[in-house]
Amino acid sequence: MSFGHITVVPETTCDVAGAYAIASTRYWTFAGVESRHNVEILIDGYTAATLGVWPQGDDSFPESWVHIPNDGRSHEVQYVDRGLLGTPEGSTVPVELASNCPGVLKARVLGQTQNSQSRETFVDVEITRGNTASSPYTCRLVVDGKPAGADIVVNSGETLTRRITIPGDGSKHLIKAELWAGYWASEVPFLWYVVQAMSPGGGGGIPPTGPASQFVPGETVYVQSNTLSTPLATDGSEWVLVEISPRGTTDQWEPAGVEGGLISPDDDGAWYVSIETNAQDFPVGSQWAIRVRRFRNYQESLAKLAYFDMVAGPVPPVPGTYEPPVITGPVNHNQPGSSWMDLWGTGWPGSVMHFDVEHVTEWGTTYYLPLAVSTGPTGQWHTRVYDKQQDPEHDYKVISYRARSSLNGQTSEWSEPREVTWHRPLR
Repeated sequence: MSFGHITVVPETTCDVAGAYAIASTRYWTFAGVESRHNVEILIDGYTAATLGVWPQGDDSFPESWVHIPNDGRSHEVQYVDRGLLGTPEGSTVPVELASNCPGVLKARVLGQTQNSQSRETFVDVEITRGNTASSPYTCRLVVDGKPAGADIVVNSGETLTRRITIPGDGSKHLIKAELWAGYWASEVPFLWYVVQAMSPGGGGGIPPTGPASQFVPGETVYVQSNTLSTPLATDGSEWVLVEISPRGTTDQWEPAGVEGGLISPDDDGAWYVSIETNAQDFPVGSQWAIRVRRFRNYQESLAKLAYFDMVAGPVPPVPGTYEPPVITGPVNHNQPGSSWMDLWGTGWPGSVMHFDVEHVTEWGTTYYLPLAVSTGPTGQWHTRVYDKQQDPEHDYKVISYRARSSLNGQTSEWSEPREVTWHRPLR
């Protein structure tokens, strides 16, 4: 073995961040190396620090502080070289370290569950605070260095639970809890939890069989919320993410629909999305899975799955006369420049709305198209468009907007134009 044993200095200190006590113990550690190594420190098998190549000069003892949270479990610490830079692999014998530091907040993992269909792992984290008279504390949960959900505000005596979703990619993932101390105290987390994700499996977690609807290439696949499901909140705090993937493959989830997968609710809390198919991307015989997850304040629900297969046959025609859509708003035809404008109207239920812009005044650029959008089951649609402030020589410009819809490979005529005057913002 080309690594010596880890030495842990007996004197320990509870971690602090700014003026706040952290539920974490700081240990000073070092280990000897007998040959050239690229040294990392692992906690529970996940990299906590990279120390570089050792020996350095005459010094053959890489050393570092190790921060161990008081999160209800002991943690395994190890100095390793994984052989990634051409140096030989090697490692120390792991040591178990724990903490009993109090801290202003504590966190622990209550447990984890797995979804055999989506291959996702769900980890439930509990965050607690004792009864203190100080103002609320703010923390966050972080997965692999990225925030997972909104910041968490914890009041005196409060216990909160959050669920973290880990994708089924077969990798190790790290969940940390970090305190806001005037900055995010990422170096001294009060939770360190490593999750081994489920492997994608032969079907990428998507069952190869199951009840499936059938569509013909060129037909529009329409997905909407169940009429019996709880409506989404309409204050901007809830939305759904709709994704699509081939069945029988590894995970290839991609956003579905012209909205890019993120769907906001309509005024009634319902949601819907249209997926346009074609013979090249959705050939006959292909099988597809749709995954829908509901988000509230960035915390996601369990995934719901639905399936459809592509079959041979004629594309169903749009029944009746395929009339062009109608743009009914904005009503006042006026909008300040350098802002977002709401645009709405009616069209064929389930169709996809596409837009065109032209300038009516001789001046004025038309850089921005309204965002394509799906039409709801009642024929209502709503989208937004941005436009910049006018050039210095003019106080306004007039832009004309038109819409047309597509459904099952058929495209309507353009709607009557809606002219909007974009004004220079008042100061």
